[in-house]
Amino acid sequence: MIHVDVGAEPVDLYDTVGEVFLARGATGVTSISIPSHTPRVVVNGPADGAISYPKPYQMAINGVIVDYLANQCEQYRESFENGWPAGAVACGAEIVPNDAFDGAKSLRLKGQDSLTIPISTVGLLRLEVSYTRRLVSVPDLESDFLCEFHDSRTWRELEHKVGAERAPGVTWKMNYIDLPQEGENNADFQLRFRVNYEEDAAFVDNVVVRAVRQK
Repeated sequence: MIHVDVGAEPVDLYDTVGEVFLARGATGVTSISIPSHTPRVVVNGPADGAISYPKPYQMAINGVIVDYLANQCEQYRESFENGWPAGAVACGAEIVPNDAFDGAKSLRLKGQDSLTIPISTVGLLRLEVSYTRRLVSVPDLESDFLCEFHDSRTWRELEHKVGAERAPGVTWKMNYIDLPQEGENNADFQLRFRVNYEEDAAFVDNVVVRAVRQK
């Protein structure tokens, strides 16, 4: 274990060897675990920076290449510009114009709406799900926003935001989540967004799955 002072501004710490984020939104003195006989090359990047893969094996954060040997590549993307994703089940959810993080459309959820998207992860390892979301603030502490995945047996929470935890609703936030092994190599993998809102709505855009393709 080592301790590094990353400064006052929040940063994400990315290990280019293991291709994994060691910490997100870190500030001040931060602990980094280094197991025996395990090398790490740690990059200090902006918190919630936009991840892209400009060329094969290249990973960039906010347009700056930080890894030239990246194996984790984009396998799925949904921006809702062309209607519903293939096989998706929408319960009350709507695709709406003029309220998107990128492009012209986004997903809107209100009441008890949900959207379930089937995404086969057969042959895929080390999955990461990312999406942008705008959660309109409401005073009701019982209001919920959830992102979940189905592992063939049960639903597992990836993110659960309760009323008081949400920031005022004009801000889009990029969210990156590393999935557990149960999401890997799974023909029945499903991703679900759902809400329990008394008022207002949640908006979701740019749903992306990145993974390493099994050789």
